[in-house]
Amino acid sequence: MILLITNRGDYHSDLLIRSAYSYDAPITRLNFDQGSSQIGVSMTNQHVRLEYLDRELDLSTVKLLIVRRPHLPHQAPSDWPERIVNAEWQELISFVSDACICPQVNSLPASIFARNKYAQLNRARSFGLRTPPFVVSRDQAELRGFAYGRRCITKAMSRGYARTEEKQITSYTWEVRDSDIQDSALACPIILQELIEPKYMWRMIFTFGEFSCIRLSGEELLHETDSRLIEDQLDGELANPPAYFVRQMHSFVDSFGINYCSSDVIEAADGTLYFLDLNPDGQFGFYQDLVGVSISDKIIKKGLQQIQ
Repeated sequence: MILLITNRGDYHSDLLIRSAYSYDAPITRLNFDQGSSQIGVSMTNQHVRLEYLDRELDLSTVKLLIVRRPHLPHQAPSDWPERIVNAEWQELISFVSDACICPQVNSLPASIFARNKYAQLNRARSFGLRTPPFVVSRDQAELRGFAYGRRCITKAMSRGYARTEEKQITSYTWEVRDSDIQDSALACPIILQELIEPKYMWRMIFTFGEFSCIRLSGEELLHETDSRLIEDQLDGELANPPAYFVRQMHSFVDSFGINYCSSDVIEAADGTLYFLDLNPDGQFGFYQDLVGVSISDKIIKKGLQQIQ
């Protein structure tokens, strides 16, 4: 049986379930953000079981675990009791990943660490990947000095978001100028990155050692810093980046111990490729429709091959 741990709003989990059905593979979806109203646990010296939606799930029967960013019951804890409850649920989520002795896409500890943008930027350099010039700091003078005279973007290092009329965008990317940096007592470090004008945007989707690379193009790339806001206005095609770059990306992804992710890469007018970020819960639904390649089928198929 496949166990998929996720949240109620994850459309990509719907696609994975559909693909599992097409392979006649039984799959159970566990939405941790439903919390105490729907989820129970029974753990003894002999067994570990979860109760979910009037079903009992013995974790020893799980043959493939898929982790899709499970959310905690309280999304914005406002007082200590809620924070304590969230901490207790986080321990259970982490334990489920450990208790399932089977192939995983991805293990929860690996997924959490791979999401860390500090680690991504630091490791990219180690594997020879070029990134746009950047600074991460809380110091107003340092940030304004970096931004002076150049176009820069910023984005959340964790789960910041922006809400549009049609959808919510996590880790939203937007352009800033030195004059936008006003607060000398910044609450947390922020990243400023030089804006690289794109000729193409690449979405590189990694699944069990293979990349599916989609090259996106369109005039809108020059006018919007967050490609997710304009993805339906771009042209896309399957294409192959240079072999050296694929090798670098492969080694980079492997270093996190994950077997699925998606990465965004900018190709500048001179052909230089710049790594932007990696998402171990990468979004693929729109792109698989755009180029006619089912990433969800590939994840399920490759996952099932690990247990056969």
